Amino acid sequence: MTKRIALMVIISILNLPAFAIAAETGDGIIEGRIINGTEGGSSVANQDIILKTYLNDDEVNTNTIKTDADGQFIFGELPTDSSYSYEITITFHETDYYSRRLSFDAGEITKSVEVTIYDSTTSDEAIKVATSHTVIYVEPDSLRVEEYFLFINDSDRTYI
Repeated sequence: MTKRIALMVIISILNLPAFAIAAETGDGIIEGRIINGTEGGSSVANQDIILKTYLNDDEVNTNTIKTDADGQFIFGELPTDSSYSYEITITFHETDYYSRRLSFDAGEITKSVEVTIYDSTTSDEAIKVATSHTVIYVEPDSLRVEEYFLFINDSDRTYI
C-alpha cells in the first residue's frame, strides 16, 4: 500500500506543469536603452536583449526581444513581488554585457535601465598593467608564488 501511495505522489508531481512559476504575470515593466559607448560606434538597433527572471535567486525564465532603431526595449507583464529580480543581458560583438540586478520596490511598477556596450577590437594597444603584485607564501617544505595584475583598457572599445 505504501509503495502505491508513493508511486501516485510521484506521478502527480510529474504531471504538474514544469514552468508554472515562469507563466506568472503582473503589472511590472522594465524599460531601457542600449547605448554604444564607442565614439561613432555601430548601431544598437535590432539587437537581441534577454531578460532573465529570478525567483529567490533561482533563474526561472528568460524572454528575448529586439531593440528598436534607437536601442530601446520594453518588457511588460512582470511580477513585482519582492521575491523576483531581473537582469538584462546582451551579447554585442562577441562580448556579454549585463545590467545590475533589478527588483521592484513596494508599490513600484516601472524600472528603467541603461546598458552601455562598446564596439570591439583585437588590438591590445590600449591595454596596460596598472598594478602588479607578487606574493610569496612560505609553506612547509616549499614556497608558493602568486602574481596578481590589474589591467586597464584606455580605449572606448572592448578588447577581445
